Amino acid sequence: MDKITTEFDPILDEGEEVTAVFKPNKARFFLGRVLTYFFLGFWLCWFPLLMLVPDRDTGESVLGGNVALAWVIFAAVLVLPTLIALPFIFAHYRHVLYAVSGSRLLIKDGIVGVDYRTLELKNIGATDVNVGVLDKMMGRNTGTLSFGSNASPMTGNGRNGVNVYRFANVVGPYVVLKNIKAAIEKSKAV
Repeated sequence: MDKITTEFDPILDEGEEVTAVFKPNKARFFLGRVLTYFFLGFWLCWFPLLMLVPDRDTGESVLGGNVALAWVIFAAVLVLPTLIALPFIFAHYRHVLYAVSGSRLLIKDGIVGVDYRTLELKNIGATDVNVGVLDKMMGRNTGTLSFGSNASPMTGNGRNGVNVYRFANVVGPYVVLKNIKAAIEKSKAV
């Protein structure tokens, strides 16, 4: 067994074997999260931006503040959330891993500690592939697979306490889904 497969040993049942393991595409994983924090910073910058608006008559900023200071505040508020988040993004990527066994989908996740989530293959009633704008722009053949069952439907995108099972930023999402659907059919036939 290789090291990646043994990452799921703490939650595997007796005789259960991992048949496939997927790690998110690193570039797509990081870009998505960095852009999220960058736009969060941009949204937080609306007040320093107001300080930058010059008055037509005097040329000073509307709020009478120092324009150079406003630019420094703008840059800091824009970049600070991203810089603070970088160590957490690195830690998160180190822990994220997806797998398929003969009977379950396995998700290893976490930032500080390691969390595991599983979904029985025979209970999966819905699957979805999402190839977003960033996936297309990066040209790395990535996408996100979502899985749902009656107990955990795919509504809410993981918000409001609904647990959505996702393999995010995986390479070759359509091929991966095809293989997982074959495993689902195999588990339902048993």
